Parts: sequence; C-alpha cells; structure tokens
Amino acid sequence: MKGKKILSLLLAALQISLLLALPMNAFAEEGSDIASGEKIKVACVGDSITEGIGVANPATDSYPAQLQAILGDGYEVGNFGVSKYAALHSAVWPYWETDKYTESQEFLPDIVVIMLGTNDIKTENWVEGKDNFVRDYTELINVYKNLSSQPDVFVVSPPPIYLDVNDEVRPPNNLRYEAIDLLKQAAEETDSYWIDVFTAMDNHPELFPDQIHPNEAGAKLLAQTVADGILHPTKLTPSWSDNLANLPELGDMEANLTREEFAMLIVNIFGLQADSARTRFVDIDGCTYKADIASAYVRGIIKGVDDTHFEPDGAITREEITVMLYRAWKVLFPDEDFTVTNTYEFVDAAEISDWAVEAVTYLYDRGIMVGTDTLTISPKINIPRKDALTLMTRIVESYEK
Repeated sequence: MKGKKILSLLLAALQISLLLALPMNAFAEEGSDIASGEKIKVACVGDSITEGIGVANPATDSYPAQLQAILGDGYEVGNFGVSKYAALHSAVWPYWETDKYTESQEFLPDIVVIMLGTNDIKTENWVEGKDNFVRDYTELINVYKNLSSQPDVFVVSPPPIYLDVNDEVRPPNNLRYEAIDLLKQAAEETDSYWIDVFTAMDNHPELFPDQIHPNEAGAKLLAQTVADGILHPTKLTPSWSDNLANLPELGDMEANLTREEFAMLIVNIFGLQADSARTRFVDIDGCTYKADIASAYVRGIIKGVDDTHFEPDGAITREEITVMLYRAWKVLFPDEDFTVTNTYEFVDAAEISDWAVEAVTYLYDRGIMVGTDTLTISPKINIPRKDALTLMTRIVESYEK
C-alpha cells in the first residue's frame, strides 16, 4: 500500500474497472490491514499544538495520540510536533532545524499531516516572512512528497486563536485573513489534500483555556476532524478522477449520448466552471444542464447545429465527440504540441468528415479514440453513453498516469 495513490473502483453501469487517484487508506476500515499487512504510518508534523502543550498528558491526550485511538490498530501515528517552531525558513524558530523534522522523514510515513502556521503569524516572523510563506510551505510539503515512501500529504489549517485581535505578538487576524488563504494556495500548488480544522473549532473558546492551545476536549475535536479528513480525503481542486467518480447519473448506459449530456461530462470531469452566460441557442431553456452547455459554448468546445439551435437531445456521432474532445484539450492545454508525426491509413477514411480528420488522427495517435476495428473509425455511428464514458476515462488515465 505504501505511497500508492491508486484506487480500483468499479463503474457498475459500465462494468469497467477505473483507476482513480485517491489514497487507498481513505477506504480502509478501522483496524484493518493493508494488502502488505503493514500498518499505515501517519506523521503529524507541527508546533506546540501538535506536541500536546495545553493537555495534561500529551502521551494520551494530544491530538496525535487521540488520532491514533480513533484510527485504530491498522495505523501507527507519530507525533513530530515541536513547541515554538514555524514553517518559515526565516522564523526565529524554524521547524527545518529541529530533530523532529529529521525524525519525521526517517519515519518513512505513508501519510503526512502538516499543521504549522500558528507561530508563523507572530509579528516577529510574519512582517518579514509573509511573502515567502507559500514558497517555504510548498518546499516543506515537497520534502515529504519526495520521500521514498511517497506519502499522501494533508495540509491542515491551524485551529483558531482567541487572543485580542490587536495582540501585538500574535495577531489572530494574521491567521484568519491571511495565513489560511496562503495555506490553501500551498495545498493547491502541490496537489495536496486539505483539512479545515479552523472552521470546525471556530467559535469554541471554551476549548482553548489559554486562548491558543486546545485542552483535552479541543484536542479530541481536532483529532476527529483530522481523522475524518484522512478517511474522506478532499482537495481544494478535485482531480479529474474525483470528478469522474462523482458524475450525475446518466440512466440507461446503452442509450446514445446526447449533446446536452456531453456538455455536462466535459464541464464536470474537467472541472470547468458552469457558466450562466447567455448563448444564442433558443432550444436549451428547459435543459437540465443549461449552465454546462453555456460553459462549454463560451469556451468554444461545442457549437450549435445552426446559428440559434443546439439540439440538446440530438445523439452524438463518434467523429463529433472526437472533435469536441479535441477542442476541449486545446482549451485545457493551449501550449501543448498538437503535431502528429505518425500517419494512419484508416480503412474508412473516406467516411471521416474533413473537419474531423485532424481531431480523429490526434486522439487516435494518443490512444484515446480507438477504432471499432483496426484502423476503422466508424465516424458516423452514434456513441452510447457507456462508450463515451470509456473514452473520457482514457483521457483521465492518460493525463493523470
């Protein structure tokens, strides 16, 4: 299991096994063993809150200790928190210089949970270091991602602090309005998982007797929030695999894919923002996926059957879906080289429309559009929903492998 982020899921409607980029540990039952029989090793990297300052017995009451109890015997949780330390290289007390930093790497974790920032926002660190916070945090994340164990990394927002907002040493608003947004940026830039502890613990000052460190009950809530995040991992920007696994139901998978359904697939799988922009189409007002049609249209991925009609219920042919996917690929990756050096003598080349030849050749060369037989494209036949999803799956796997 170690370091692997591939999950085998079955799309029952398609009877196809898909490889999706989610950590296998996310679906392990409490106390279960992985295929290798080894425990899943979780490294909790952080400051005094992780170390356990604020609880009576850190060995049993710190959030990593309580995380261990929640996750069970199938996991081994290591506490690598150090009081006073911060993520910034320029901080008075940089985590990079601690023994725990070295030990956390030698632990060779399968999962790394990083919760730093509470000390970074101290005025003595933040005034000069804020502009480098994302850079330094990203570097720290990548140190762990590059370990031989290839762990999944979870960036955790620090819990709130309940000092006066004008506190000169550690202004709480530095965390609430600045640091958390920068942490999200670091998580996105490194494609790491995100756990929002701040929201879960906001408006609960009773959990913070000294206004900074959670007590035993606060550490328990923190541990539960982290455990939920590990067992149900999410990213601020979901992967295409995540999107593919969470598509709306299409119904009869043997039925032909419609033009409206294609727009929905494109927008949802590739994470394009559904758009309320107006289109010239007069026949989409009653469409379930009207916003998706508009989104694909304004990006130039789909076009109408004429100037004012989209024909949302119309079935799509194999060459039409290929052209639309080709347009989408150009929108998503405008700097890619779309030159095809190979030549193909398709058996039914005469049936391929002139406007589709470039797209068909490119997607065939990439192994995304395969023929109904060797070098046979069958461009004019309609494409069933199940075959369309298979096609989309190849694109996702091609991109994410």
